[in-house]
Amino acid sequence: MEKIEFENRVSGLTNEGYHFDFNKYVKHGFNLFKSNLLALVAFTSLQILLVSVATYYLVKDGLNVEDIANLSKSELSPDDVKVIKVVFKYLILQLLITSPFSAGIYYGIRLADKGKSFISYVDFFQGMKKYGLQMLLLNILYYLVVMLGAILIFPGIYFGVAFMIAPAILVSGNASVLRSLEVSRKLITKHWFSFLGIMLIYFFLTLILSTSLPLLLVFLSPFFMSVVYAIYSDLFWEEPEVIE
Repeated sequence: MEKIEFENRVSGLTNEGYHFDFNKYVKHGFNLFKSNLLALVAFTSLQILLVSVATYYLVKDGLNVEDIANLSKSELSPDDVKVIKVVFKYLILQLLITSPFSAGIYYGIRLADKGKSFISYVDFFQGMKKYGLQMLLLNILYYLVVMLGAILIFPGIYFGVAFMIAPAILVSGNASVLRSLEVSRKLITKHWFSFLGIMLIYFFLTLILSTSLPLLLVFLSPFFMSVVYAIYSDLFWEEPEVIE
């Protein structure tokens, strides 16, 4: 899709609206996920492993649940300041690790949706190279806007949902970081509560699996990303191509 065609489609969707089809998005996303299940799960596992290793070394520095709970006190002790620094380091490390991996996964899913029969680590790393830095910037802006909005509660929730398809728009190559966020916000606002439902389903499934079957998270995360990309693909009529 050319950028001019992309912008024309954005205008049409914004002005005329569109039909939200949950079943279609999930079915399309599941087919994308199923067709490249091993590659997606393996690459997601590598991402989780790197985040886990980083978390382990931070926990060794003295971070635990009780320390985080104590941050709600009105006065912060020197130990509390230390905990805040550790949490901040964790968030930075997580952004640095997950952003390029997300770019790679979304790019791989895009190739599958465009007709490539088999995606591999080469495709993932190609996506990381092409969009990793932009995805990092997108995620930084996402978290900043959501955290600032969280001060008033609802704006934080609104933007947290409204930016959901921004990563898929970004790896399409048709929009900049800021444009991806803005287009996502405009389109999702049309059916905001429906998209909130998707986010809540993902949140509760993540919560349940984290406490009962954490190993299944390596399946849930790429499946959710496949559904997100399927939403983008459906909205912008991305036609399959033959990609070897």
